[in-house]
Amino acid sequence: MKTQVSRLLVLLTMVMTVCVFTACEKESSEVLNSDKESIALKTAEDLTASDNLFDDISLQVDAQIEEAFSSGKTGEDECVTRTWEFDKGTFPNTLTIDYGEGCTGPNGRTRSGKIIVQLSAQPSETGATKTVTLEDFYINEAHIEGTKVTTNNGLNDSGQPTMTRTVNGMITFGDGSTTSWSVNRTITQTAGFNTFRHLDDEFSVEGNASGTNRNGVTYTGTIVEPIIKKAFCPWAVQGLVEFSVDGTIRTLDYGVGDCDRFATLTNAEGESKEIKLPL
Repeated sequence: MKTQVSRLLVLLTMVMTVCVFTACEKESSEVLNSDKESIALKTAEDLTASDNLFDDISLQVDAQIEEAFSSGKTGEDECVTRTWEFDKGTFPNTLTIDYGEGCTGPNGRTRSGKIIVQLSAQPSETGATKTVTLEDFYINEAHIEGTKVTTNNGLNDSGQPTMTRTVNGMITFGDGSTTSWSVNRTITQTAGFNTFRHLDDEFSVEGNASGTNRNGVTYTGTIVEPIIKKAFCPWAVQGLVEFSVDGTIRTLDYGVGDCDRFATLTNAEGESKEIKLPL
């Protein structure tokens, strides 16, 4: 009888031990998955913030250049100071766009510091390049550094302006965290190029990116459905980006054309989460 009881106790102990270890393994797995998804979420936020803020700079540059050349279009900020290195209209030339201690535009963003634009030729000429560097430049609390080069590729078969753009940059957020970003993009202006208002300009963007998020994790990204940007909206309104982090591919969907701060992040298992885009 004692032998049977002993065997039963041993068996129960083994079962309990297996259950304990299984529960621990499950719990660890859940924590690991949670951490992994947290990294993916942070990557999506950093990728979007980089795309968003550096595109904001491009829109500002285009608005200020066209206003400077009296095209009839108006820039967003009335407190900006523009300074040319040589006589306006001569090339090559350098334009300094100075926001001083802060200019707040209609979209609620406050920009400060300087954008420096080196122009190789009249911007409307095919082959002309714009090389942008930044000096103590901020959008809201984000300190933005880097170089952006845009080349005018002329008109496509539909008569739309096209360009290529490369960017190598870094953003330091208000809490001191940083993210770096490099891209190669092909951009087509799909609306607004024959009007006198910047706010009706629209762009279709394709290409790829790579970077390091605020956790020091590297990632790569590819636009699989063109990103649609509208000058009046601070965020992308449409498009699908596929990005890889830690060897796992996820997608970021910017919607169907509405101007809002939301995008949908979908993981490899098909689970989706709505995320709020940065200002």
